[in-house]
Amino acid sequence: MIEFEITPYLAVGPLKLGMSRETVRKVLGGKAEAFMKSQDSSSPADSFNAIHVHVHYHASNYCVAVEFFGPEVIPTFRGQQLLGLPYNQMDQWLKKIDPDVKRLASGSLSLTFGFGLSTTNAIEASENPVESVIVFEKDYYDKLTLDFLEL
Repeated sequence: MIEFEITPYLAVGPLKLGMSRETVRKVLGGKAEAFMKSQDSSSPADSFNAIHVHVHYHASNYCVAVEFFGPEVIPTFRGQQLLGLPYNQMDQWLKKIDPDVKRLASGSLSLTFGFGLSTTNAIEASENPVESVIVFEKDYYDKLTLDFLEL
């Protein structure tokens, strides 16, 4: 297991937000498979299947977000591992350091620190483990998106 520490709105481990697709691929090594995350995606994301990491890009091919599914690479913040622990426990921890955390059906989003925690059905099954963590650039989630997603 490798830990990647989050630096809000700048980086996660050796990956810097704003890095080119080519540089991200060099840093992470291994084979990247490009795929469209959704119909609204402006550019294909890269899936690094061997380490369970997805990297999302702007239409200009620079990194805007990194999503982790573990267990090979675990994102951390302030020394706290963010994947695999019970969602409700991690949500409470996040609310202590960011009282403005946004609640979504799929988890929690900290616009203060630039990352989010997700699990299956976070509302009804909050004891489920955190299944994914997304680290993103400023304004990745705009007001329109948040109005749609927020509970």
